[in-house]
Amino acid sequence: VIMKKLIQIEKKSEICEALYEFEDIFPHLKEKVLSFENYSEKLSKYAIVYLAYENGGNGIISDSNFSNINNIKWGGRQNKERYCRPESSKIFFENVKPWKEPAPFGILIMYANDKENKIAYISLIGVKREFFGKGCGAYLMEQAEGIAKAEGMSKLMLEVDNDNIRAQKFYEKCGFSRGGEKSGTS
Repeated sequence: VIMKKLIQIEKKSEICEALYEFEDIFPHLKEKVLSFENYSEKLSKYAIVYLAYENGGNGIISDSNFSNINNIKWGGRQNKERYCRPESSKIFFENVKPWKEPAPFGILIMYANDKENKIAYISLIGVKREFFGKGCGAYLMEQAEGIAKAEGMSKLMLEVDNDNIRAQKFYEKCGFSRGGEKSGTS
């Protein structure tokens, strides 16, 4: 089970960076919007944009995690001296590779500004391939429903390409039903 957290982003630059981060799961998006920079401007003004991250532990390991520090094996061999201070039983780790911010596993972009009809619209929702089948898409959909309700919306809509059968099955599993077909661009 993956613990998840959602973080809202509002700055044009952050939104643009997120679009590039997820460009491979929306292969036709750049053709449709022509410029991520211009699209980010529009999204920063009118849309609600979230990135989803894994929310693991804090990475701190205490003495109580191990009953016998001498039996800890690192990289397939016993090497207590490299990682443990001789004067203490505290464990510390050397930084093997530079630390960086965790990459998001999912993105949710939606509009909840049709106050008259009380309709929220999911513009983009996606999960990186390595997170398929782990409940991450369902998590994003649940969050979208919660955001729509919090914004006073009573209906949530989205569009999906006719040839995207996997997404259509996912949306049906989430309780969506086909509402018709749209022609042209939105």
